[in-house]
Amino acid sequence: MSRVRALVAIASAWLVLFAGWGCPWFTNMADQPSVRPYESEPRPAVAGTVPVGYALPPAITYEAANTLPNPVPPTAEVRARGKRLYEINCLVCHGARGAGDGPVVPKFVRPPTLKGASRGFSDGYIYALITNGRGNMPSYNRIPPEERWQLIHYLRALQSSP
Repeated sequence: MSRVRALVAIASAWLVLFAGWGCPWFTNMADQPSVRPYESEPRPAVAGTVPVGYALPPAITYEAANTLPNPVPPTAEVRARGKRLYEINCLVCHGARGAGDGPVVPKFVRPPTLKGASRGFSDGYIYALITNGRGNMPSYNRIPPEERWQLIHYLRALQSSP
């Protein structure tokens, strides 16, 4: 009888082994969604994402800015706040008198003087220059709009000084 029991045990083991061979085991790891090599990302881009090679449109166009009036009245207090903003943000490149002779000029590209052609620019155009930046000048759109207008009042006072 022990021989029969041994054969039944062996046959049962082989049956379980071969019956289990055809059943799918733990396959959910192989079937999970994933990015394969050289395959594009399947997820959509987050709203507001800028694609590589593109830039955000300017906050305000220069043509539209030409017609913007300065909403801040030109008082001495406004010009004092504008001077403080100029010393923080602009002096390093444009210099104390706006002549384009700031401390970074010997190691950097010389910025334009604020007493030249910029005298003919409208306040709105200068506002757009500060907001968007241009050439080597970065955008200063992190400065609140009212403070940008105060800065323009100081620039006008600086342009009228000798």
